[in-house]
Amino acid sequence: MKKTLLIASIFLLAACSANVIRDTSNIDTNSSTYNTKIAMEHFISGQILDMKDKFDEAAQEYQKALEFDSSGGIYFTLAADYFRLNRLQPAEQTALKAVKSDTPNTDYYFLLAAIYESRRLTDSALACYKKVLQIDSLNTRAYFSLADLNKSGNPKTALEMYEKLIKIIGPTPEILFEIAAINESIGNTNRTIETLEELIKLNPSSIYLENLLAETCIKAKNYDKALKVINDVLTLYPYNTTFIQYKGQILMDQKKWGEAGSEYLKIITSPEIKYSDKVKLALNLSDEAKDDSTAGDYAFKIFQAIDKDTTDWQVKLHLAEIYSAHKKDSIAIQYYKKASELADWNVEIWVRYGSALFDKGQYQLLKTEMEKAYKYFPENYGVNLLYGLALSQTNKHLEAKPFLEKAVRFNPGDVMALSALGYTLQQLKQNDDALLYLNRVLDVDPNNIQALAITGLIYENKKDYANSDKMYIKALSLDSTESVILNNYAYSLSVRGINLDTALKMVKKALEKDPKNSSYLDTIGWIYFKMGDPKSAQKYIEDAIKNGEKSSSLYDHLGDVYLKLNKKDKALENWKKALKLEPENETIKLKIEKG
Repeated sequence: MKKTLLIASIFLLAACSANVIRDTSNIDTNSSTYNTKIAMEHFISGQILDMKDKFDEAAQEYQKALEFDSSGGIYFTLAADYFRLNRLQPAEQTALKAVKSDTPNTDYYFLLAAIYESRRLTDSALACYKKVLQIDSLNTRAYFSLADLNKSGNPKTALEMYEKLIKIIGPTPEILFEIAAINESIGNTNRTIETLEELIKLNPSSIYLENLLAETCIKAKNYDKALKVINDVLTLYPYNTTFIQYKGQILMDQKKWGEAGSEYLKIITSPEIKYSDKVKLALNLSDEAKDDSTAGDYAFKIFQAIDKDTTDWQVKLHLAEIYSAHKKDSIAIQYYKKASELADWNVEIWVRYGSALFDKGQYQLLKTEMEKAYKYFPENYGVNLLYGLALSQTNKHLEAKPFLEKAVRFNPGDVMALSALGYTLQQLKQNDDALLYLNRVLDVDPNNIQALAITGLIYENKKDYANSDKMYIKALSLDSTESVILNNYAYSLSVRGINLDTALKMVKKALEKDPKNSSYLDTIGWIYFKMGDPKSAQKYIEDAIKNGEKSSSLYDHLGDVYLKLNKKDKALENWKKALKLEPENETIKLKIEKG
């Protein structure tokens, strides 16, 4: 736009130059007159070339003209062509000669300022515009230019320029818009409101301006003024969803959930409102519902009202998210399931659904659902991870392994995938491979308790007690109440027959959190056995078996306890049960052989 204005100025000046030298009927033969005549011819040739957009050739004509006449108008015209050709350095040098050659001319300074702006020499451009105002104190173009250049770096100066413009040409919409925008950017909300009100007086039918005013009032928490604007608009346009949403937002900010919900429900049930707008309004309330249970109740009602009239998966998904946020996991899972059925192409829904099932501990259902998802999305990280976790948690570790390996390939730095694969490999007794992945977890997150616990267990199985103790102690220093680690460390000590008093305290702490846990009951029983109290040992290990645990180690331990109690028949009976569950266990075979 500035170049267009400059071109107009150039031609105007060219006409002025022509007026100065056009009358040549009485040319004197002296050299000065002759020089002027030759300069005029080159200048006119340059103008003609400019009209044909042959700026490079025109510049050459102006240079020839300057050999005979060094007036400011020719320098100005040549500088303008250099500017058009983006030859900024010669443009600047030539424009400076124009400025210095004649009496002060505002057009020369505007051209020089434009060149400085193109070269990002803002301070120099500002100096040019100020020089224009010294020549012409009412030059509105200079005020606009100064305001524009100061907007980002010096907004207060920009506001001063706009205020001066108002005094010269009045409060035009253009100026008021700029004032409002600057005040908004510097946080002067009250002045923004005043300016927008002035604009509305000039444009009383502008919904756009009403929208800006309402939005600004809400930001300033000037709810009374905002509601007046909103209600005025809604009187004329009762189904304008933007202003309905503003009204609901104000009522929510004021914690008037009932009124906000009622406003929204009126609109939601209206046939005049498009379905997409209904969902948008409901979402506005559901965002608040995530942090406020009272708002959540109204969000449920609104989404349920929409849900009655649609099978849209988005509504099901939003209901699932709201229920999940308020810990109503069972209902959330039902809606995730519906959403996945309606939009089985949407991998994000499957992942959210799967995550909800995993958090709820519904591993069997998770396995079933992720098997479906895998058919659609075999290369998705989340689906592979969740499928692998489901198989792992249902003790199908060999099946889980390839899915967890795939998840790690897709996301090599993900701690959850690495931990899950490490755990699965440990369960498959592939301890060295498991350590590779678990150590990667601990490199990223040295305080990962799950990784420390599994690593400790692996070192224990390898009989590397120095490292296993190190892992357990580190984990317990992070969380001294973690019952699994308390039990594992206590059992490790009991196997070695050391620090049994400490081991007993740890396993009792674990049992306080989960008194019917078979593993914990077995550990405390084995500690009592090692402490020489077989009767207490018998009680706890039998309780472990009664609670449903049917492991080889439990029957093996109970057999040892009965042997200590001189009940050899009972000992043999339990060792045989142990061997049936673990037929390859040579230690148990030897006990049976010895009787």
